[in-house]
Amino acid sequence: AAARRPAAPLAMCLSGDPALDDELYRAFRSNFPRLSMPSGRITRAQLHNEHSLPRWRSVLLGFDGRLPANQPFNMITLFRLDPFQSVAEAQDSDGLAILPRSEFLMLEIARVREGVYSTGEFQQAREVATLRELLRRLEFTSDAALRQLGAAAP
Repeated sequence: AAARRPAAPLAMCLSGDPALDDELYRAFRSNFPRLSMPSGRITRAQLHNEHSLPRWRSVLLGFDGRLPANQPFNMITLFRLDPFQSVAEAQDSDGLAILPRSEFLMLEIARVREGVYSTGEFQQAREVATLRELLRRLEFTSDAALRQLGAAAP
């Protein structure tokens, strides 16, 4: 399933160059064909283990100097192991990994192209995360501020 061309929007470009996105995706899938992410979720053990780390190093070094100047290939980037969690939820559940920028791009491009972000489950999870964040903000809002907000509403 990972090798098929996805129905996800290909217009989304994460690296800033559609041709580079294509190359990053091909490099990822040709080197990690069995790294399955049908739901977009991935574990640390799937991502980095004794067999995958040398391969990651080789693949990532191949992109040294090839990303745009504002995105060094080895710049550290936070990656949500479960795309259905907000960053705050992922942080609370140890669901964030620190990855080099080029590895992050490969994984996120795969998620987009393999349709993870176009599923109903993802859309629902996003709405729930937004509501949770709004509720969290309300917890820290004073009663006076809420009254002002209510008075300002039409």
